[in-house]
Amino acid sequence: MTADGVNRPLSVYGDGIKKILYILNKLFDATDSILLIDEIETGLHKKYYDKLFPVVFELAKKLNVQLFIATHSMEAIDAILAYGKYDEENDNDPIKVITLKKVSSKERKGSNVVARNVTGRYVYDNRKAFEFEVRL
Repeated sequence: MTADGVNRPLSVYGDGIKKILYILNKLFDATDSILLIDEIETGLHKKYYDKLFPVVFELAKKLNVQLFIATHSMEAIDAILAYGKYDEENDNDPIKVITLKKVSSKERKGSNVVARNVTGRYVYDNRKAFEFEVRL
């Protein structure tokens, strides 16, 4: 429904609105489970990340949905880290980060993938202190 009270079909809205509604719908489908979201920022304007992402994260918390989010967007990463409220004094860290790195193998031809688990606080602190470029 629009601000003037008129119902309009979903087809008249932009891709960003459709994507957020799709994600919210999938959150309900994933209640008490997990949901994987690849490139959460695709189709969304970055000026809305700070408003939209917390809605997604809070709904996931209420529905007991563990989110796995992949992104290459620095703006999306910063908006995700903002959800952790690391500027405030708190012990709660709602974000866990898994980094994957391809390393060459000396024993065998080819390469291996090494995974590292870090906290959202660690990523935030390094991003802030060193202008650390992170790709989640």
